[in-house]
Amino acid sequence: MDVNANYMSTYSALSRPTLYPSAYMVVNSKGYTKHYYAGAERVAARIGGGGLDALISLADGGDSLRTKASHLFTQSIGQVNNRVLENNEPDCITGSVAEQDELKVWIEGIPEQLQASTLIDYGEFTDVIQSLRADHNGGQEREVYFYHSDHLGSASWITDSGGQAIQHLQYLPYGEPYINQRTSGYSERFTFTGKEKDAETGYGYFGARYMDHELMTMWLSVDPMADKYPGISPYAYCAWNPVKLVDPDGMEMDDPPTKFKNIGPVIPQSDFIGWNHPGIEENCNAYAREQMSVAGYFVGGRADKTNINPYNEKTGSNEAEFNKAVDYIKSSLENGIPVFVGVDDREGFKNPDKTTDHFIVIVGMGYDEENGNYFTAYDNATGIEEAGTSDQNRLYVDYENKRIQSKGKFPNFYAIHDATRPYTVTQVRQSRKKKRSSTIID
Repeated sequence: MDVNANYMSTYSALSRPTLYPSAYMVVNSKGYTKHYYAGAERVAARIGGGGLDALISLADGGDSLRTKASHLFTQSIGQVNNRVLENNEPDCITGSVAEQDELKVWIEGIPEQLQASTLIDYGEFTDVIQSLRADHNGGQEREVYFYHSDHLGSASWITDSGGQAIQHLQYLPYGEPYINQRTSGYSERFTFTGKEKDAETGYGYFGARYMDHELMTMWLSVDPMADKYPGISPYAYCAWNPVKLVDPDGMEMDDPPTKFKNIGPVIPQSDFIGWNHPGIEENCNAYAREQMSVAGYFVGGRADKTNINPYNEKTGSNEAEFNKAVDYIKSSLENGIPVFVGVDDREGFKNPDKTTDHFIVIVGMGYDEENGNYFTAYDNATGIEEAGTSDQNRLYVDYENKRIQSKGKFPNFYAIHDATRPYTVTQVRQSRKKKRSSTIID
């Protein structure tokens, strides 16, 4: 076995392993834990006693876990063999020659440290697989635990299925345990910012690297994206700001995710201005302005210096403008104020900013477990009130790609004939309380 390209040992026993088939399940020799999420936040765990053969049969109807594991073991040995010895067959490692301890005959010239004790390896391996197959609870998942997290996603309270508190956790700024009170034998592993704490080392596992929460309060290896932050130590956790920021995967710090509270619509559906409304010029800009007007607001024109421009078709997303747009819309809605926005819905453009194709009015916001935070909008380019005011007219906040974007086309009349892609917010115009009639239409 090599660690960081340095030879450490010729033989390593596989014992007490922990397997991670996916983000939703962790398996060890005592059973398995299934994790449940609301968006990116872990909210509950259910513990089972084993019997993984049954679970795998239900999942794909294929071979047993033992058969799958044996195949995987042989395949892995073969890959190692081919990598080191090039032309030899897997039988060189797993066949009768290995059993007779005559491996040197087959791999002449290979250093002693590369020889494998495959019989012991495979025996340990099959023992572990057998323990995973065993069902200790008769198929019952008797233990269910719920996580109650703080603003960083760190588990603060753990309750059982009856709502009784069984563990209370508090942390020092970099994740060192400060308070750990328990009323049972259960001890939560997913603690600081929801990341797993390794039982043997005490280090926090974030995906790309480990962190020492107690002694050094920093990463144990260099930031893989260190070139993006040249003024910050590559070992610094969240730029030494652990109370405000989080690092989801050990690669890049970010603000902790917050769920939008449900608001809206701030304009009643009965005040919706639909297409073909008398006295309004037939273009989406004029209709969206009239929708703002009935709510008591007006907006500036395309050259207004207060406009926010989070996306351009040629240059892409602007992170600073994106953050400003999200904050402005969110703050406006919290104060009962609708927001006039432009969107891109096809290649090419109709307006002078060379991106915006259409205008709508944002009237609400919320959160769903599948896609996260979103804003809801009235699309006035339809005469059907149910379509123009639908709660499904959602613009999701994509924090990764820095876009405010729908998951599909809105069901309107004006754009449905030529819109070829989802709405992406291109321009946000600030809402001003109406004191006089506004005739701006650009």
